[in-house]
Amino acid sequence: MPPSTTGTGDDELTAFATQPRFVFAYAWQPNDLICWVDSCTMHRAWAVDSTRHMRELRWNAVVEVAPLLAPA
Repeated sequence: MPPSTTGTGDDELTAFATQPRFVFAYAWQPNDLICWVDSCTMHRAWAVDSTRHMRELRWNAVVEVAPLLAPA
């Protein structure tokens, strides 16, 4: 479909979601760890010199196989 008929485009959504009021920026220190809920987060890394800095990203998930507590 042409962009004019598909509703809001990715550029418009990205421009809205990346407004300063929605952005969390972090000044990394050695051995830092950050966790976030990926289902409602837009993650973006800034350009870095990959010859000098290693970026390590690990993904984990928790799956509930049975309720931990009985319904109230």
